Amino acid sequence: RLAGLIDAARAAIVGAPLRARNADAHPVPRGSVEVDVDMESTDAGTYLWGVLTAAPGAGDLGVPRPGYHPFVDWHEPDPAREAALIGAFWAHLAECRAVAEAAGGHLRAYCYSEAEAKQLRRIVAAAPPDSGAPSATELEAFLASDEWVDLYALVKRVIVAPAGYSLKRTARWSGFDWRDDDAGGAQSMEWHFAATTASEDEQTRLRRRLLEYNEDDVRATLALREWLDGPARSIPSVADWPLA
Repeated sequence: RLAGLIDAARAAIVGAPLRARNADAHPVPRGSVEVDVDMESTDAGTYLWGVLTAAPGAGDLGVPRPGYHPFVDWHEPDPAREAALIGAFWAHLAECRAVAEAAGGHLRAYCYSEAEAKQLRRIVAAAPPDSGAPSATELEAFLASDEWVDLYALVKRVIVAPAGYSLKRTARWSGFDWRDDDAGGAQSMEWHFAATTASEDEQTRLRRRLLEYNEDDVRATLALREWLDGPARSIPSVADWPLA
C-alpha cells in the first residue's frame, strides 16, 4: 500500500499519467473483431446499449453493423423491453464472434467499469422466456471469458493516474473529447427525463443528444485503448523517478 501511495504521489507531482511498474505484464487484449460497449439507464432501467464495431487491420471482414449502432427503446423500461434489447445486443455479439472465428481470430468486447456487467446480470435474471436474452449460465461464461474486457481494470493495472480514473479523465489522455460540454451520466438521466415530457421537436433533439453522448462514450473507450496500445508505452514510468 505504501508503494502505491508513493507512486500516486509521483503522478500527482508530475500532473500527468505515468506507466505503472509492472505495466508490460498487462498488454491490451486485441481482437480481429472489436466491439466497444456502453449502456445508458435511468432509475427505471436500461434503455440504450450502444456498440462501436470494427475489424481493425483487416478491412471490415463483413462485420455486422460496422461503426456505431444503438440498440435503443425510448419507452419506459420494463423487464420485457430491457430483455429484448439484450437479446438484440447478444445476437450482434454472436454475429461478430462468427465473423471473427471465420477469419481465424477472436472477438473482443470492451466496457469501462463493472456497470455494464451488473446491468446484464440484473436484466438476464428477470428476462421473460423467448426474449432472446442469454441464460444466466451463458452470460456468466461470456463475462468470465477473454472476450469481455474491462478497460477500467486494465487502466488501473498499467497507468498511475494523477487525478482519478473516470473515463472522462482517462480518455482525454489520448486527446479524445466529447462533443457535448455537459456530457455525463447524471446529465444524461436528466436529458432522458426531459424528453419524456417535452414537445415532439424537443424529444427529437434530446434523443439525438443522448445518442451522440453514448456514441462518444464508446469512441472514448476505443481512443483510450488505442492510446494504451501505442503512445502510452513510451510515457515515463513511476520506477524512473526522479524524472529527467
